[in-house]
Amino acid sequence: MKKLFGIALGLISAIAYGTNPLFGVNLLRAGVGVEEMLWWRFAGAAILLAPIACYFSGGLKTPARNIPILAMLGVLFAASAHSLFAAFELIPAGIASAMLFLYPVFVAIIMSAFFKEKPKLSTIIAMAAALAGVAFLYADDAGISGFGLRSPAALKGAALVVVSALFYAFYIVAVKVSRVADMDGIKLTFYSVLFAALAAFALCASQSQIRLPHNWFEAANALGLVAFPTALSIAAISYSIKYAGATIAALLGAFEPATAVSISAVFLGEKFTFSIGVGIALISAATVVITASQNSGLLAEKLRKFHIKS
Repeated sequence: MKKLFGIALGLISAIAYGTNPLFGVNLLRAGVGVEEMLWWRFAGAAILLAPIACYFSGGLKTPARNIPILAMLGVLFAASAHSLFAAFELIPAGIASAMLFLYPVFVAIIMSAFFKEKPKLSTIIAMAAALAGVAFLYADDAGISGFGLRSPAALKGAALVVVSALFYAFYIVAVKVSRVADMDGIKLTFYSVLFAALAAFALCASQSQIRLPHNWFEAANALGLVAFPTALSIAAISYSIKYAGATIAALLGAFEPATAVSISAVFLGEKFTFSIGVGIALISAATVVITASQNSGLLAEKLRKFHIKS
């Protein structure tokens, strides 16, 4: 029963994350700046996650020596989100959200280049599939987002998504190799969004853009951005991993880019073509293979250490 509950939570997390473009694009179209939006999002998420972390994670207390690492993670988190939402202004949000799932490729590359983690053959094939998926997003005559392959806007938007994926990959690697690797997932995420909120607030302050939502439309979409793709998605995936296992959670994560593209097509009027569908399928499959491979490798290492200690 717990495993089924974990699977259900994984699906809820994927669907909740898929609402990211919906609320984000609505705010951008209403004239809200990326920095303001991210400040609202992360500050609100920290407020929502604080009681959840207190209840399920035994409180928010953490050693002082962890603070610099957590602050760095928050900055990486904020930088990744800022690049992604800036890309929403240049290319369709659904496509941008799908391309973000190149991050497992970058995680594998970083771990191989800097930590001598030899990638498996399946990982190498999956990396090639992910790159092929991006190529399919450019496959039709109009190119990505209908702007055309040579459009400066399309190229800049795609570059911003790649930067976003890189920042998120560095975030994941930093968690893996630092002393906070064994910290409870929700508590870790709380501190990440807390410091991300501080980083976004500082950026807003430097540009004199500090304000609250002006009307019900901005408030509703800001609350949606906080509640669904941030707090709910994070909490659900944390407990999906706990009850169903990391590998199953990774498999369910394949629904995230598909959900984002579907919601963008239905509610935001973005186009959906055969080549885009193939591209998303390749990226999703690659994400599952790479993430599952990394999780199985981590499990094998933990078992090896257990037997050595025994």
